[in-house]
Amino acid sequence: MSKVIILIIMAVIIASGIGVFPVYHKPVFAHQQKDAAGDSPFGFAALFDSDINTCKEDLGFSSIRLSAFNGIVWELNDPNMNGNYTWQNDGIFRQISQAGLELSVIVLPGRKDSGGNWKSPVGLNKLSEFSDFIKAAVERYDADGIDDAQGHPKITYWELDNEMDLYEEFGGGEKTPWMGWDSKNNKEVVEGETLEYAKLLKSFYAAVKSADSGAKV
Repeated sequence: MSKVIILIIMAVIIASGIGVFPVYHKPVFAHQQKDAAGDSPFGFAALFDSDINTCKEDLGFSSIRLSAFNGIVWELNDPNMNGNYTWQNDGIFRQISQAGLELSVIVLPGRKDSGGNWKSPVGLNKLSEFSDFIKAAVERYDADGIDDAQGHPKITYWELDNEMDLYEEFGGGEKTPWMGWDSKNNKEVVEGETLEYAKLLKSFYAAVKSADSGAKV
């Protein structure tokens, strides 16, 4: 076979895009795919950004986790511990839900009138009041059409406190039974002893599930 014929055959193959040469395809990012946000396995943990739709499109995430003052602080939403709840973050939760994002929220149970501050634990003698608050919060943000916040925002994941094992990182300021410290005997909580966190988590779990059995704790 002459070189001319071989060259003609190669030219035809190249022109038709068949086989022997790799073809470069521009990668398709998650936010460029149809309904990518709903299918994305990725989430985003940060303080709330009002431009959440742009963030979602640019980064291609499907869920967001809110903490601290963007989450739910019991003391701020129930300042007098009497059931007159203020619900400070309705607008944030509504905007995130309307953006089609799955919502995960951290609940901070500490309060000054339990002998601490917003980062410290609620006294276990306040479990009843705390449980009532959690039930009301879950009912407000379960999007079931009953006693919902305006716009029916939905919180799917409920988390009790954050990094509760890092009490030593704060110069001893959080050394309580809640964080693994036996203040009565001034020592670490030893294996086999029950942390205050575990006791409160048990109450928290029951309260969440009683208001929304489908919620995740």
